[in-house]
Amino acid sequence: MSTTMKIGIVGTGNMGRTLGCGWAMQGHAVCFGARDSASAQQAADLARAAGASDVHTGNNREAAAFGEVIFYSPRDVPPHTVVGDDLSVFDRKVVIDPNNWPIPAGKFDFAPITQSLAEKLQTALPNSNVVKCFNTMAQELFEMPVEALRLERVSAFIATDEDSGRNKVAQL
Repeated sequence: MSTTMKIGIVGTGNMGRTLGCGWAMQGHAVCFGARDSASAQQAADLARAAGASDVHTGNNREAAAFGEVIFYSPRDVPPHTVVGDDLSVFDRKVVIDPNNWPIPAGKFDFAPITQSLAEKLQTALPNSNVVKCFNTMAQELFEMPVEALRLERVSAFIATDEDSGRNKVAQL
């Protein structure tokens, strides 16, 4: 493995929990954050049970403060709603946005989108490097062994304007 990173998981749903556990098992330091401490603790317990050692828990703000890279999974939820009004915990950090635009239940008539979720997040976090990644894959794919994914040549799209953020996310 290349360089280890400190990763904050903001939101421990299926994607955050699964990717965070995988990164922790690769030797990265991971802090799982959630609105309720039981969800963050459950994700951390799973990572520890799988053999990860550098695993932490906290609320979403603490996870964002912990990471040099932040996996931000709340979909179309403004950061100030998730971590509070002081957004400086995101400054000078890579923020991964894995989300796709939500489709209202039973409604498939799409209206033109003038600003993507990643663009909205970048506007809200002007001092961060938002990187769009992991949004084209089902969460179950991340539960597969890395070796199997490599054999199938599975890859992820990475979209950002900055090389440093792209390189960090590519490493992950």
